[in-house]
Amino acid sequence: MNILIAAEKPAITRAIAPFVRKHWPADNITFVHVVPYGNIGFRYPRGLTLHDFPLLTAPRDRLRPLDEWHCPPAHLAADGSLSAGVMSLELFESADLIVSACDPDHTGAVAFDVVMREVLGDGRAKDCPALLLSALDAASIEFGLAHMLPFGQSCARSLEMGRMKRYFDWNWNVNSLVVLGEAQRRAGVPADAPPLSKYALQLLYGLRNRLSMTEGAVVSLMHDWKGTGRYVVKLGEWNPRLGSPAARVQILENLIDAGLVDRIEVSGKANLEVSGRGNVLLELLHPDCKDADLPFRLNTWCLQGMSSKPAIDRYINTFFGKQLEFMGRTPAGQLNKGVEAESVADWGSSCWVTIVELEFQHVMRDRDNPNCLGPRPDRLHAGLNTAVTAVTNNGLLVWLPDGTVVHADWSVERQCFTRRDKQEDLALADVRAWAAMQSPIAET
Repeated sequence: MNILIAAEKPAITRAIAPFVRKHWPADNITFVHVVPYGNIGFRYPRGLTLHDFPLLTAPRDRLRPLDEWHCPPAHLAADGSLSAGVMSLELFESADLIVSACDPDHTGAVAFDVVMREVLGDGRAKDCPALLLSALDAASIEFGLAHMLPFGQSCARSLEMGRMKRYFDWNWNVNSLVVLGEAQRRAGVPADAPPLSKYALQLLYGLRNRLSMTEGAVVSLMHDWKGTGRYVVKLGEWNPRLGSPAARVQILENLIDAGLVDRIEVSGKANLEVSGRGNVLLELLHPDCKDADLPFRLNTWCLQGMSSKPAIDRYINTFFGKQLEFMGRTPAGQLNKGVEAESVADWGSSCWVTIVELEFQHVMRDRDNPNCLGPRPDRLHAGLNTAVTAVTNNGLLVWLPDGTVVHADWSVERQCFTRRDKQEDLALADVRAWAAMQSPIAET
């Protein structure tokens, strides 16, 4: 008999292989490795615009092509040794028995179900025996092999939880790729940067008002995530974290790769802090995008199963609906109607930048919100998806709070305006607005 065993990773295969051979001494046995976060993904829709959102749809699963799977299959010899094989559809089609040895949680249950549906095109996973392991010691493995039940019976609860999490993740990602992707574009995040995941966003908020931290301290923060304190975890209950152990470092690396978190040196140690671009991005988001309790909410919805779908739908619609409305509050209506702006970037609806091609670059602050400074002349491009920078070699016109206009230059080294009339330097917070001239002031 040909037996195919689906495990999550090679470490599980190596641990159970001797016991599997003892259980099936004369059969041809092969292990395949599902690797949920590597081989299983989504098939995202294309061609959507901001006008199509918020959007709620059912997940569309996608498998990595079999010949590109992470971790090759392993053949189990008669003596219990393992040898690497080649991944192929034939391994599934020729199997007389397929066994799930995926982890007995929602991730493992969904992984096995998705693989079976995508590879074989039907729901036969429910009839496959499931090897549920509470531990990897000899007694636990032998007990699991002796008490296998159909996957649809033994993993029904975990599968329902996993499907609800997958439903949330799918709709978050579909909306985020476009809606938060637009905010990232405005903040100057490169187009090829990793997308902003649900927990990456909350981590960025969590780091914003903290002193710089080592990478280890940030990962510990994610592990011991407390939320706002609204959700109390009782003794003995599982405590939701900000990302799985396998995902936390990657979440952090994605923020670094997107330029939203910077590596800096503090007392000879490498530390991390929210970058200028990261702060700009957070100012471009609706205040309610900050949701430190999201891991706890999502865990509650998963435990509730299918009955939580209306709550998830409301959350997605509200979260991204608010952000769309927030992004739509552009300050264009407050500009001179005779001026045609090439691009407008909003800094939290509190200050704005207008780039007018062939004329000037102009930054005006909101007099009602003195804490929002906007970009510096040497960082004008940091809030826009554009290579345009302020032309400063002809000097700047700087408006003071009393309406006085002075001619100044921007000192990159000192990060202030230096007045050409030799009066006292001006900090960014000291000015009401500034404009960079394309031509020398004497020629205008």
